[in-house]
Amino acid sequence: MKLDGKSLERATKLIETHILKHIIESDIGKVKIDTNKIVTIDGVRNEVDIYVTVDLKIGTSLIYIFECKNYRSKKVNKNDIILFEDKIKITNAQKGYFVAKSYTKDARNRTATNNNIELLTLDNENSKIFDPDYFLQIESAYIKNCSIKITVTPEIPFEKKFEFLTIIHSDQKKQTIHDLVLEKVLLGNPIATKYRTSDDHHKGKLMQSDQEKVETMHSERKRWTFKIHLKDPIMNGIQYKWIWLLVDVEYEIETPQIIFEYNIKEKGHYVKLRSRGLLPNQYSIAELTKDDKTNEIKIHNITFE
Repeated sequence: MKLDGKSLERATKLIETHILKHIIESDIGKVKIDTNKIVTIDGVRNEVDIYVTVDLKIGTSLIYIFECKNYRSKKVNKNDIILFEDKIKITNAQKGYFVAKSYTKDARNRTATNNNIELLTLDNENSKIFDPDYFLQIESAYIKNCSIKITVTPEIPFEKKFEFLTIIHSDQKKQTIHDLVLEKVLLGNPIATKYRTSDDHHKGKLMQSDQEKVETMHSERKRWTFKIHLKDPIMNGIQYKWIWLLVDVEYEIETPQIIFEYNIKEKGHYVKLRSRGLLPNQYSIAELTKDDKTNEIKIHNITFE
């Protein structure tokens, strides 16, 4: 796992965004969070890693700043704290938070009687995200193998592997067997995308109609067998009364790859994950945070490769 200063700043920003969500989404005030903000005083430029402005809409604005140091071996020392004290003064911040793995004794003593500074410590042990009692039990499943047995009425039984045969329902809806089966795999299997919410899964439940019916024949962690009943379809220009597709899907289960992970003690946890999609060559990147005070988990961003 690669760690760097920019990723720590990103993690701290999203954790703070998560914590301040109750203000961001209400009429109490307005929150703005900037990273790498340049504050110029008397012609001197000062860079602030994270600059938080809270406009309480009562004529008062609060400023909080963060300094993030992702030192690999050395500890944050007294001089680092003194420089941060100067940034707090020139920005008129109500409070400053210093985020690092460890601090020297002098650095801690320097801040012991200063209520304007709080030292936040990164948890070096880190990964507890796959512990369901702490974060999430995250898994992804992709299709390892999929086979289809096709039976038609009148009695013309034959077997085919996964083919892109076009089916036209009596309502003239055209769909290939590939699309039809993939749609059912995406929406119908509760273990296929285990990280989806229960509400998403409810909305994506298998729909039954007069023209189409899906019946699960067998379901387990790494295998799902189901039958699709199609009424009055046209396939390859021929009208049939029924077509049955017996679909057998095998899944490979894997744990997502951790790209970045930071646990800021008594604040929150951040993780950036790379997960395989339903097909072997599909991947997604997701950022998640956990508020340590409320234990709420929030997904901030999902992108697809």
